[in-house]
Order: sequence, then C-alpha cells, then structure tokens
Amino acid sequence: MEIMEFTLEEIYIQSIMTKIASVIVEGVDDVPVYDSICSYLNKKYYVIAVENIDGFSEGSAWVIKAMEKVLSMPTSIHDPKNYILGIIDKDVRNYRNEIPQNDLVFMLNQYSMESHFVSKETLKGIINKSIKATSNLKNEDLNDFIFQKIQESISELYLYSLEALKGATDSTYTADFSYSYNYGRIKDPLIKQKIDIKKPSLLIYANSLGITECIHSLKNISKGKWLLSYFCEHLEKIFQNLPSDCNNSHIKKCQFCINEVITKCQYKIKEGITDTTIKSFALEEVISTELDYIRNRLNSMLAA
Repeated sequence: MEIMEFTLEEIYIQSIMTKIASVIVEGVDDVPVYDSICSYLNKKYYVIAVENIDGFSEGSAWVIKAMEKVLSMPTSIHDPKNYILGIIDKDVRNYRNEIPQNDLVFMLNQYSMESHFVSKETLKGIINKSIKATSNLKNEDLNDFIFQKIQESISELYLYSLEALKGATDSTYTADFSYSYNYGRIKDPLIKQKIDIKKPSLLIYANSLGITECIHSLKNISKGKWLLSYFCEHLEKIFQNLPSDCNNSHIKKCQFCINEVITKCQYKIKEGITDTTIKSFALEEVISTELDYIRNRLNSMLAA
C-alpha cells in the first residue's frame, strides 16, 4: 500500500479489508523502530508516520487528532482498536495531567521510544558488537560493572532534565534548559553555570515530586534523545578505558593482561566504533523485555 495516496478513512478501511493493522506514529524516527518491533510479531502491520496521512502533520498532537477522527467515523461491526492504533511518547504528560482519554491512543510509559534502549539488557547486545573480548569475558559481571559506571555519570543530565521538567510544568518559571533544546546544548558552559547555581533548588523540587537520581527517573523526565545520546557517549568512553580497568583488575583479567602484554588487551574497543555506531546498535535491540508492554498491545490487535 502506497501510504501517501491514502486518507485516514482509506487507511482504516484498508486495514479492515486486508486484516493488516495500521500503527500511526509521531514521526520519521519512529517508523523504523516500530517496524522492527512489529517484524518480530506473528501478525502484519502498516507503520505509518502521521504526517504522511492526508490532512495531518507530524507530532503527538496530530496522532491524537487522527485517532479522535477514527472514533468519530460511523460505527460498524468492526472494533477500531483491532485495526488501528496511534502510539505517542509520554513526554511529561503525567506531570501536566494531559493523559489522552482515547482507547485508540497508546501512550508509552517512558518519556519516548529512545528511553527504552537505555538498560542493562540493551547493554549486553551493545557490548557484544563493540568490544573485542571473548565470550567468557563478556559476562554479567562486566555488564554490571559498565552499567554501574553509567549510573555514576548521570548527575549532570539529571539536573538538566529537572530544569526542563520544571519549565514545562510551571508557567511562572523561567528555565535555562528546555525540552525544545537539542542535545548539544548540554555542553554550553554558560548553561552549565546557571544549572549548577540552581542545583540546591532543583533537588528540592525533585524531592517534592518523589523523583530520585537514577536511570529509572531519567527514563521518565529526560528527553529520550538526550538520554540515549548521553548513554552512548559515556559508553564509548567506558569502552575506551576497559583495557586500563583490565590491567588494574577492576574487571576479570584477560589472558594477555595476566601475562602483562597490556597492548594486546582483549577488552579493546573494535575499530570504527563511536557513540554514533553505539547508538545504532542500541536501537537494534528491539527484543528487549522493556518493550514487552508495547508488543502486548500490538498483539491485541486483529483479535478474533
């Protein structure tokens, strides 16, 4: 089906006729991820960016409008939730009391899709593709060691995310870092200086909401693209330092470091691996259990 040629009504009717469910997503970055998730399921799906439907534009608001339009269509013997679904990011809707009340809108339980790929489970696949270590070295202890280092590095992003959250939920507050900013602005020294000054008040704000400094909190309050970029940047640095960790016995020593041939350490990062390639590896981990609740909702479509 050439999606660009169809209206929302035609897409809905096509799904009923072909028994291939339509999944409407916010934008271009969502299409390949959801398509990969759907490819592991036993049913067939069209994954369509909402902007490619006649009369609609990109973004969550348009996904919601599309699903509201489906509900306003004349009723039939077919239950629309079996044939069409709009998936939106959570963003900070829960903090703004903006949860859509529509059975055809499925809201993620983390800030955005990218947030789901920052986990110990995803890390296993990334490690396998990024470092040269043999299988006996790529064990759970290594996974725990690396993820703990990630946990220890999140303070900066945590404060920036609190600042953005406060700005998004308090109309009287002037935020120095907002969700509209791209990730690169986290490195602006002037912004960093302002956020550091605000640190005590931001921690009080977090405490008032029951938010603590951990990966789980970041998955809910940090923009998913920020979190994934931060995660991958720090992973590259950690991977680069693994030979030193091996030599210093911070992790299980490889056979070369045991024999003091440190230049041949098996924990070396593979050639050409950067934070960008690490990000692509992360986004390939679509069988993660963190995505089970999404798979369950997709599997509920086309019910008998």
